[in-house]
Amino acid sequence: MINLRELFALSPSQPLPESLYLALAILDDVQVEKLDAFTVKFHFPRKNYANLENAGYLRLVAEHYYDTGRKLTEHPKRDVPLGVGPYKFVKWDRNTSIVVERWEDYWGELAPSIQRVDFKIISDVVVAYQVFRKGDIDAMGSVGVWTYTQKSVGEQFDRHFYKLSYDRPGYEYVGYNCRRSFFSDPRCRQAMSHLIDTRAAVDNILLGLFPIVTGPYFYKEPGYDAELPRYEYNVEKAKALLDEAGWKDSDGDGVRDKDLNGDGIISDEPLDRDGNQREKFVFEYLTSDPDAQNSWVMLSFLRNGPKVGVVCRARSVEGALKLEWLRDKKWDAGGGGWVVGMESDPYTFFHSSQGADGFNFGGYASPRADRMMEAARQELDKEQRTRLFRQLHRILWEEQPYTFLIGHNWRWVLNKRVKNVRLYDLGLDFLEWELAGHESGT
Repeated sequence: MINLRELFALSPSQPLPESLYLALAILDDVQVEKLDAFTVKFHFPRKNYANLENAGYLRLVAEHYYDTGRKLTEHPKRDVPLGVGPYKFVKWDRNTSIVVERWEDYWGELAPSIQRVDFKIISDVVVAYQVFRKGDIDAMGSVGVWTYTQKSVGEQFDRHFYKLSYDRPGYEYVGYNCRRSFFSDPRCRQAMSHLIDTRAAVDNILLGLFPIVTGPYFYKEPGYDAELPRYEYNVEKAKALLDEAGWKDSDGDGVRDKDLNGDGIISDEPLDRDGNQREKFVFEYLTSDPDAQNSWVMLSFLRNGPKVGVVCRARSVEGALKLEWLRDKKWDAGGGGWVVGMESDPYTFFHSSQGADGFNFGGYASPRADRMMEAARQELDKEQRTRLFRQLHRILWEEQPYTFLIGHNWRWVLNKRVKNVRLYDLGLDFLEWELAGHESGT
């Protein structure tokens, strides 16, 4: 049998790509046994309702093509992949395009009708849209909100193109480092949630395209409790919660404080080396958004924090450094997002055991939530599991380790040459697409 953690040499001293960490966290130490030339057997160490789905995250690779015993992340053929999907790799021109062709011996029930696909790599979204409008691209995803609602309209657009959008499992959030003295109290985290006017942002900035969410599930899942209300923008309620938590402005400087060690002195510096014990409610909002100055979430804290006696300072860093700080617990609050599946398992993000070196970056620890997640993982009855997930949703809604903001929305614009594009609850099936008059598309 092959142990996946050993195969990928998962070591803190040599960190692997973030996606691989997440995959291994989901796979939960699964072992794979080869029974014969066409059969493998998965061995899971513990009962988990998602074991069958998690097994699907493993991708078969050709032994004759990839030398055994070599780490795939360092393999010389890593950039010339060989898989078992409906298309076969042709070429990759870095920063320009990736070309694939239909695999005529594809084993699946639905073979693609488009013979060749050229994925154009255009980093500038404005330029990419211009290329699309010229007709040099047949389909374009990840279209910006303004481009989708304001530019992809009118008689000329409708004559040659069409568009569609759909919600996908996933969500955006504000995370809090629950080790910090102020964010260790759920009432303070609730107060922060009341400083963000998500409804106004969705209506006026996101132009109504994104759903507002209150928990860690896709809102179409049965485990999502749609009866839970969102945290409304309410400065007075935020003040009351901070008062209740004991954070008050004792020295009249306009910033809330709390005498943590009882010495009668409010320190401007943390009382401990890790920066957790802070007597002034001053925190840093960490982001890797290159357009951070226009981030509606960060601006909410910058503008509304002083109204309740809280100071927020913005810090924008590049993505890799942000991840390093999250792992090293050198952060106070920050924005993020997760892509999840249907009936997603929140264990990886919220269980206390994941706070040391997992994806519970904020160190959230709740015995109630832990018990609920552990029970839900082992519950194979869907109805009972849904009941547990709904209870967990309520706990996370009450304790706000995250301020849950919005779900994910995906927007496409397509040339009318692209036919048979059908929209399902979870998105699109690209294998169904057809290209009128051609067998190749971009």
